[in-house]
Amino acid sequence: MEERNSFIVFDNDYLHQTYGEEIVNRLRNLFLSFRYDWRNDVSILNLLSMMFLFYPERSNLIHREYITLQFQTYSHLLRKYLQEIRHMNEKFLDLALKMDMRFFGPLTLELYDLNYKKKLNC
Repeated sequence: MEERNSFIVFDNDYLHQTYGEEIVNRLRNLFLSFRYDWRNDVSILNLLSMMFLFYPERSNLIHREYITLQFQTYSHLLRKYLQEIRHMNEKFLDLALKMDMRFFGPLTLELYDLNYKKKLNC
């Protein structure tokens, strides 16, 4: 059984043999270009990995319809997950703006720009 906090990892030799050096380097650069929070969220990385595996626009696919369906499924799951994260962040900010700013340290106030947002809501 897979651990909840594990990330799908492929052997480097397998990736090079299957996709070639150029594709592996492009994927590595793509992952490194992600925001810090994306690179450290195993759910996002796993969903993106599955989307790469089930990318339907490759040549010589036998079951293109099935692969397309899988790609769309993982794409939909990633979209829903990102929407949920955004919704949770908005709820946090709404709650934070209702609280007394004296409970927040200066770093938190600056990080979330709470002083500015508090002035806009007054």
